[in-house]
Amino acid sequence: MLDVGLRNYEAALHCAATVYEHDPPYSGSRVLPELVEAAVHSGERALAGRALERLSERALATGTELALGLMARSQALFAEDCDAEHLYEEAIEHLERCQAAPQLARAHLVYGKWLRRQRRRREGREHLRTAFEMFESMGADGFAERARVELVATGEHARKRSVEDANALTSQEHRSPGS
Repeated sequence: MLDVGLRNYEAALHCAATVYEHDPPYSGSRVLPELVEAAVHSGERALAGRALERLSERALATGTELALGLMARSQALFAEDCDAEHLYEEAIEHLERCQAAPQLARAHLVYGKWLRRQRRRREGREHLRTAFEMFESMGADGFAERARVELVATGEHARKRSVEDANALTSQEHRSPGS
């Protein structure tokens, strides 16, 4: 996940493919969305397709919001442009109904990136801003930087927060109760 967050797709692909081949009980399923994303960005569509098949089988078997959301997000990454939009929206809907904020933020990130590449910058900005703010609040610096870079590419200026910014009180927080 770290390598995907840092856009080191080749390194992510190598690590995830090793886990995929051994398919251990817990991490074998957890690595599938990472493998799909890394393989898609590395041009390894055949491997991405096989990982997506395994992910889909497992997601449909469990039927949880998280599993279905990860499946839809992975399908959107793999899909042709004409099929991707409804899959991104489906991923966000599922992930909003579970307690997986990092995965929801990632869905907003990849959907916003896709919208920007479709020349729908205004719509993309909304999702990228959401992703950026979510990642910033959880301290996921690699993913926050990815969202920031994409946001800047839409024409919006997202600044990096400094430690001082994160620790500063807003004027509302600074006031004491009853002031």
